[in-house]
Amino acid sequence: MIDGKLPPQAVDLEQAVLGACLLEKDAVYAALGILMPDMFYIDKHQKIFEVIRELFNHSNPVDQLTVCDALRKRGWMEIVGGAYEISELTNRVASGANVEFHARIIYEKYIAREMIRISAEVIKKSFDEVSDVFDILTQSTRQFLNLDRVSGTGNIEPHHRVSLALAQIEKAMQNKSVTGVPSGSSTMDALTGGWQKQDLITVSGRPGSGKSGFIIWIARNAGMNNFPTVMFSLEMDKTQIAMRELGMDNQLKYSKLRTGRITDDEFQQVVFGTSRIEDCPVYMDDDPILSPMILRSKLLKLKNEKNVQMAIIDYLNLMKYDGNPKVSRYDQISEIVRDVKRIAKELDMPIIMLCQLNRELEKESKTDKRPRLHHMRDAGTIEEASDVVMLLYRPAYYMDKIPEFPRHNSDGEPEDNAFYVDFAKHKQGATGEVKLYTEIEKNIFMDWHISPHQTQPLSQQIRSFTEPINQQTTEDLPF
Repeated sequence: MIDGKLPPQAVDLEQAVLGACLLEKDAVYAALGILMPDMFYIDKHQKIFEVIRELFNHSNPVDQLTVCDALRKRGWMEIVGGAYEISELTNRVASGANVEFHARIIYEKYIAREMIRISAEVIKKSFDEVSDVFDILTQSTRQFLNLDRVSGTGNIEPHHRVSLALAQIEKAMQNKSVTGVPSGSSTMDALTGGWQKQDLITVSGRPGSGKSGFIIWIARNAGMNNFPTVMFSLEMDKTQIAMRELGMDNQLKYSKLRTGRITDDEFQQVVFGTSRIEDCPVYMDDDPILSPMILRSKLLKLKNEKNVQMAIIDYLNLMKYDGNPKVSRYDQISEIVRDVKRIAKELDMPIIMLCQLNRELEKESKTDKRPRLHHMRDAGTIEEASDVVMLLYRPAYYMDKIPEFPRHNSDGEPEDNAFYVDFAKHKQGATGEVKLYTEIEKNIFMDWHISPHQTQPLSQQIRSFTEPINQQTTEDLPF
């Protein structure tokens, strides 16, 4: 009894599951896929299920006779009530048809009991002034998260996966090849089909490459296409991000907005345009503390309350590690990346994660500053866990710093507004480089093939953020 109440339990269902296991092999498969012995409330039920599991693991038959024999060998026969109790279990159920449903209820009752136990420990430790409150928080959070580990296999039948594939093909036909979250670039979407569910997408670039503006542009396009998105900003606060969004919408330089060097008319234009940001389902979280456990907790809440379908982390290297702080930062980053990938898969959403390139790039050729995979910090683990790796390169950044840096590409075109996105890794598709147009100070990005880099004025070429990506043409793309 806890506070005068019995702990959560389902004794009758425990008996039904054990009886079904004694009758049918399929029931054993289903129960073992969900339950462990300690999940049963009654001690004798734990011992019976442990014997069933041991028999199954050794490829021995599971029935009344074999279970009774195994219980005798362990000296548990009297504890469980004898052979009569075992036979009574089979009388309580007609078949194993509902065993999986019953097993999940037992699992839920076990979780409820564990939540009570963990909470009681937290209360006890919290009253102890010697205990470190942050250690208590970390340990209890990890214990709670580990409870959510149902090991059912789901639907594994061939017709199920085929129907899923057909549904995605049909969706691609209807949406002009975009089956995921639109990026804002029809060129990139032609390569990826949009940001796909469960994918971990890593975006990497040197300081000054335009990472932050690029990722805000991606978030805004996702929101404008009715894919609610949350951005966790560990570097910029909400005000800085909002200024970049306002500059993007009104074609005003961020530096002018930040220092107030705009006219009254421009300010009225900015005020008038705020509704476009307020109506766009892009949520900003600038809490400077973010770990994988905190990320999962927040995303679960946002997915339930805001129907969030994509997350962006700016950036990986500032994330907090949940485990032992004494391990090396390399090992910490490795574990963080693996945890974020698991979260993307569990919550069935794409997660875009920014990370920095190391300084080695700056020590190489003065005329070739294109990043490579090995330039990523802690590259091995990040590359291994990521489904997509995008390396950003903006030539104009180096034009201002290196006198001999080329100002034109091999075709003689000026590179002042060029922004290259190198898909250096793409598990589900082709790799390659996509060229975008940017006006970096205004946070403007667009496809190169519709940009004003040749003849038409900017005002005729920039597409409104309110125009969905699926209205943009995908004809005459380079692939």
